Amino acid sequence: MSFFHKFPKVSPSLKGSLSEKDVTLKLTTKIIMSSGGKTLNNLFVPRNNGISSEIDIVHITKKGIFVFENKNYAGYIFGDEMNKEWTVTTYTGKNHFGRKTIAKYHFYNPIRQNKSHIKSLLEYLHMDVRTFSFITFSDRGELKNVTTHSPDVFVCNHRDLSNYMSMLWDCNPYVLTEDQINY
Repeated sequence: MSFFHKFPKVSPSLKGSLSEKDVTLKLTTKIIMSSGGKTLNNLFVPRNNGISSEIDIVHITKKGIFVFENKNYAGYIFGDEMNKEWTVTTYTGKNHFGRKTIAKYHFYNPIRQNKSHIKSLLEYLHMDVRTFSFITFSDRGELKNVTTHSPDVFVCNHRDLSNYMSMLWDCNPYVLTEDQINY
């Protein structure tokens, strides 16, 4: 049973914050302890149009910059990297005929959202460095039909994050120094 099932009246903003902290905790305990790096949460990056991009989590390592868009949806998640919107479906109970009722919600494609965040971040930093785009969903969401096409885009649940990070760590060269990470 997850934390959220024990306390079902937790507000959506608190759930989102706790979900981001879960990702950060996984990064700091599993990755930084063994490999170094820096994690920044809720980073506001100025854009050329005067508006800021808010990035949920940025993890800077010798292997590159990992940019996370964290989603805290419960239900079945459907989406393709090329689509404008994704869908989450949730079971809402039974109607007065005793039939299951399902609600569908559409949300902006988080891969596109994170791509925009990465573009803003690299423009702000005035550098071209290897980036990895991670879309993380809380374990309350089940990825049913999610398709990616780009080699540096990853979509996973929190429980699978450590495996993805370890895999990427093992197969990518160093591109940043400690001085660049701490700048």
